[in-house]
Amino acid sequence: VLGAGSDDLEAGRRYLAALAGTGLAVPAWPKEYGGLGASPAEVGVVRRELAGFAVPDLYPYLVGLELVGPTLLAHGTPDQCARWLPAIATGDEIWCQLFSEPDAGSDLAGLSAAAIRDGDEWTVRGQKVWTSRGHYARRGLPLARHDATVPKHRGITAFAIDMEAGGVDVRPLRQMNGDAHVTEVFLDGTRVADADRIGDVG
Repeated sequence: VLGAGSDDLEAGRRYLAALAGTGLAVPAWPKEYGGLGASPAEVGVVRRELAGFAVPDLYPYLVGLELVGPTLLAHGTPDQCARWLPAIATGDEIWCQLFSEPDAGSDLAGLSAAAIRDGDEWTVRGQKVWTSRGHYARRGLPLARHDATVPKHRGITAFAIDMEAGGVDVRPLRQMNGDAHVTEVFLDGTRVADADRIGDVG
């Protein structure tokens, strides 16, 4: 609806499941995580060939396939890649992006969600908005400020959170055309293991 994409999850999941084991859904990813280990030129060939087929709307899966996957490959630990990438590649797990906030939009300099470390865990508090598919995502990728004393574009850390964890409240934002694919997400003392921090602190 007006570019919002489809919420037909099963068609996309069937398509990704059909490609499982071939590496074609995520050709640039290493083979051990469901890809082909392909070069950029080879990825282009794969995508051109797949474009000739009727492909369902993969919008609900794209945060995982195009944002989270490459982020984990660049900054995640081998354990994180092994835990999360295979399920992203097959469509078994949908991820959402938790960046934008009500008073900051997409400008991370205004980020106010806070993460406080307590040993091997973090407590995350804040509000995110315009989160596409947050109501059925299994996991989210939030950015939160762990240090408010440094310049505004610093002191920010990335995490993976379980969208069904305590303190996670997802509410729909119904648009004037009736579409409700975007949500606002409230994080109220959500506990996140340090093992689920993505990349270095800051």
